[in-house]
Amino acid sequence: MQAQDTKAKSDKPAHDQKHECLMAGDETWTALGLTAEQVTKVKAVQTSCKKDKMAAKDDATAMASMTKHETELKGILTPDQYTKYNAWCAEQHGHKPKSELKSDGDHMKK
Repeated sequence: MQAQDTKAKSDKPAHDQKHECLMAGDETWTALGLTAEQVTKVKAVQTSCKKDKMAAKDDATAMASMTKHETELKGILTPDQYTKYNAWCAEQHGHKPKSELKSDGDHMKK
């Protein structure tokens, strides 16, 4: 059954997967090493992303919106945090992290 669950997650459109990652909670952002100021900025991006997702009328609009918010997120995070975020997001959707990413998953454990 787990294989089905993983497949179900990865069958979602890319913008839905990225949206789910971007909507991570405070605990995840803290585990990724964000400062309180960064978390505040990420929450503002999350709010904007939620509004845009609800307003998107098609996949192309949703993808454009997600790309915009992903760019904003990248500007908030340090390069190391962004690398960790991408690895975490890939894990959430049953994908292996990209080969250039280190898989030292201990920083994500609760």
